[in-house]
Amino acid sequence: MEILEKISSEYVPDEEFKELKRLLDECVMTDEALRIIDSFGYRDKVFYRVADSIKENMLSWTDEKVNVETIIFADGYSFLSESAGAKEMLIKIKGED
Repeated sequence: MEILEKISSEYVPDEEFKELKRLLDECVMTDEALRIIDSFGYRDKVFYRVADSIKENMLSWTDEKVNVETIIFADGYSFLSESAGAKEMLIKIKGED
């Protein structure tokens, strides 16, 4: 949950973050953390940043030799977030451009 705490700290005001951090520290599963972050109203901002961070890491690991975008799902099938270019990449992959 450390990554979610760190990213949340970028968006959540200090006083509110203290309570959010306390609740996240008690989490065992990511789905629990998602529900908590959502209850504070920061789901979209935090998980957009998570998607972007995953993309940045993948680009770094591949020395930017591949095109990368990220789509994150929760609970197995529910859409959670995506990196900025994900939709455009899917359109190209499907040949709909």
